[in-house]
Amino acid sequence: MVGFVKAQKKATKSAQPVVDYKKGLMELDWKPGQRFDYVAIKKATTVASDLTLRTVTVTARGTVTGSDTNAVLTVSGTGEKFALEDGGKEVLRKLLAAGKPGTLLLLTGDIREDKMGAMAALVVAQFETDQHENKKLVR
Repeated sequence: MVGFVKAQKKATKSAQPVVDYKKGLMELDWKPGQRFDYVAIKKATTVASDLTLRTVTVTARGTVTGSDTNAVLTVSGTGEKFALEDGGKEVLRKLLAAGKPGTLLLLTGDIREDKMGAMAALVVAQFETDQHENKKLVR
């Protein structure tokens, strides 16, 4: 499995992957300014180890624009954009209400794939506002 870890590190250009083989989990921390590449993660997982991705959970910091039917996260540092979907409990509506222009938010959610296996959206499960020292976790 050492080859698997090396393949992930090379493909994603992330810091050292942390793998919990018993739980079947891998954690990748991106270097500042490094863009998220879902296809590279999938490819490195399946080619290097013949494993299958079930769920990819992402946490990203940035600003949110749009409406509850067309929300977008713009990631700080890279400008990368993620289409957002509601993970339930009207999290997206709450997120849009908290995300005044310029407010940094920390979002966590699972990647939803399209029919071709590419990343279609980040399904938001929770978020934190990050204004000064006020932190608020909303699920």
